[in-house]
Amino acid sequence: MLISPAKIEGAERWATHYGSMGIFISRLLPVVRHLIGLPAGVVRMNYKLFSLFTLLGSGIWCAVLCYVGIKMGQDEQLMKGELHRISLWLGGAMLVLGGMYYFFVHRHMRRGTSDHDE
Repeated sequence: MLISPAKIEGAERWATHYGSMGIFISRLLPVVRHLIGLPAGVVRMNYKLFSLFTLLGSGIWCAVLCYVGIKMGQDEQLMKGELHRISLWLGGAMLVLGGMYYFFVHRHMRRGTSDHDE
C-alpha cells in the first residue's frame, strides 16, 4: 500500500538475481531482515525453504547477540562505563553492515531503476 511499484519491481529483480542465498543473507542484516519476506513472497519462494532460512538466520542473529552480551558483561571496564573500545567495535560493525546492505540491496535495486530511466 505504501510501497511504490518501482520499489516492488526492484525487490523482485533483487530476489530473482540473488535467489535463496540472498534471502538467507538478508535474514542476518538488521532492518532488512524484517522486510525480506516481501520480495520472497513476490517471487513465490518455497515456504518451507523460507521458514528454514528464517529459523537459521534468527538463530545465528540471536547467538551473536548473546555472545556479544556475555562478552560485554565480562568486561569490567565496559561495565564501569568506559565505552571507548566498544564504540570502536560498534562503529566498525555498522560500517560492515552498511556495506553489506549497500552491496546486496541498495546497489542492485538502483541499477535496475536506472536501466528503466534510460
